[in-house]
Amino acid sequence: MPGRRRAGRDGFTLIEMMAVILIIGLMFGLFLPNLDAARTARLEDQAREVARRVQLARERAIMTGAPHRVWIDVGEGAMRVDWYVDEDRAARAIGNDPIDAEAATDPALDASGRRTISLAPPETLDRDYHPVPNRFGSRDFLPVEYSFVGIETPEGFTEQGEFQMVFNRDGSTEYTEIILSDSFDNRVIIEVQPLLDRVRIRRDEEARR
Repeated sequence: MPGRRRAGRDGFTLIEMMAVILIIGLMFGLFLPNLDAARTARLEDQAREVARRVQLARERAIMTGAPHRVWIDVGEGAMRVDWYVDEDRAARAIGNDPIDAEAATDPALDASGRRTISLAPPETLDRDYHPVPNRFGSRDFLPVEYSFVGIETPEGFTEQGEFQMVFNRDGSTEYTEIILSDSFDNRVIIEVQPLLDRVRIRRDEEARR
């Protein structure tokens, strides 16, 4: 009719708005799980860096015949690998990783690499913990987005202060769980299993409940 004007559209209909909300919801439903999985994967990569230090300390303890420790400052997120030797042996090993150069650290090996037996009385050496002569002997810090939640041992739970995981000359130690977290409260557990001689990384599912 000539007098009737065509009605204009001033906005979305209810059905259109519901469709947009549904599409956005589906996109978030697909995107968020993948994002969370990527964060957890990065956290596990960081846990493997910590586990690498634990495994190195055990291997060096067996190879060098000297106790080793993984030193951790829980609150500061710092860690370092030390070995229990006298100052002279620590100084002689600088620049020579005993895993690659056993003669640099084994007093029973001479300069040519031949094993010798001393008939002299054993010396009383002043031993203490010294940083190992490689990059793991430096005080490293976790990246800012990661932190130590705490450390569980048979003696109890530690969430602040300094902690040391000691490996004896035969590589033995006690059962330990190192709990690592990111800024989104994803958590993984670095589980040191002495009876199986291995370090296992597993997700802390209870932390997400």
